[in-house]
Amino acid sequence: MRKKLIKFIECCKLPTDIAEFRLHVFKEELSNKEHLAITLGTFNKENPILTRIHSQCLTGESLFSLRCDCRFQLSESLKRIAEKGSGIIFYLQQEGRGIGLSNKIRAYKLQDDGFDTVEANHQLGFHEDERSYEIVSAMANHLKIKSMDLMTNNPK
Repeated sequence: MRKKLIKFIECCKLPTDIAEFRLHVFKEELSNKEHLAITLGTFNKENPILTRIHSQCLTGESLFSLRCDCRFQLSESLKRIAEKGSGIIFYLQQEGRGIGLSNKIRAYKLQDDGFDTVEANHQLGFHEDERSYEIVSAMANHLKIKSMDLMTNNPK
């Protein structure tokens, strides 16, 4: 029997200037990281649900850093979901491609010195991308989502 990956914590309304979404919070059992599912509307199990898998980006989304386009990706996804009338964003606590906030800042310093994101991560001893998406499957199962129409800027 597989160990449970997540624990559902709570759900509430999330009024925004785009639409009134619902916010579902989950806690990852092994790491204690908290992840969100931001939903709108009801899901038709016959059709894929418009979906974005999005990694938290404090510097881009809250501090408006120009080093990335995470804030645009998030707001554009919320707008597209609102236009369609239903959808979901899996908002994962995977700052800096999964290396964490303090290492992301260390990588930013290396970028100041001329490295690109991938080179900076390698200099710090990390792979190009340290994220894992297994948690998304567990969250989708909890929300009874069977099929997704994925919005992504990363073809890999």
